[in-house]
Amino acid sequence: MKRLLRTVKRSLDPYFGKYLDRFIWKFRHLLLRNWEQGYLDDECLEHPHRELIVNAVLNRKNIKSILELGTGSGINLIKLAQTFPSIDYKGIDINKKAVEIGREYLKENSLSNINIDIGDISSIKKLKSRSVDIIITDAVLMYFSPKDLKYLLDHMLRISRKGFILCEQMSSGGTYVDHWRHDYEQALNQLSGIEEYNLKKITKEYWSDDWIKFGYLIEVYKN
Repeated sequence: MKRLLRTVKRSLDPYFGKYLDRFIWKFRHLLLRNWEQGYLDDECLEHPHRELIVNAVLNRKNIKSILELGTGSGINLIKLAQTFPSIDYKGIDINKKAVEIGREYLKENSLSNINIDIGDISSIKKLKSRSVDIIITDAVLMYFSPKDLKYLLDHMLRISRKGFILCEQMSSGGTYVDHWRHDYEQALNQLSGIEEYNLKKITKEYWSDDWIKFGYLIEVYKN
């Protein structure tokens, strides 16, 4: 079924682009059986790449709040809360079922400092400026076009007080293969208000396949 969906998606991408990706994720629970496997189980929680995000937060000072865009069921926020229990976490995701599963998990495990809401990433322009310390994404911006990327990065910079952390795939000049491998170096150089940014290549210790070739942890510090 997954292979069939991928084939159909590739044929429709030139015509529907980001709208198709958004539709597939929003209704993933209706398209795939056992779709939630790998999103909120122990194996997923302990996936090595999450340590990259945890360590990136560890390098920051005085972090009191974190927002994750495209949080799914909140797996990254749960992992972060294990190390930083005093931080307030918020996540938004377009998939209602994923949010419901995450909320149930948070309630069962008494994780009251994590809130997950249903929301479209494209609507972040409604969020208040400097309303959260750090914003994170994990394999999310790869489903938005270069034009959308600029819009999202602009607002992420506006909304955050200290910058953002991205775990995404990257390619010089930008490449599209089922998803976008953006040229983040070029995109970030076009933004004003950034103090510095670091591009850290993801190695085989943390992931596999295309993520070794194209995966990066992107740390952006705001002025």
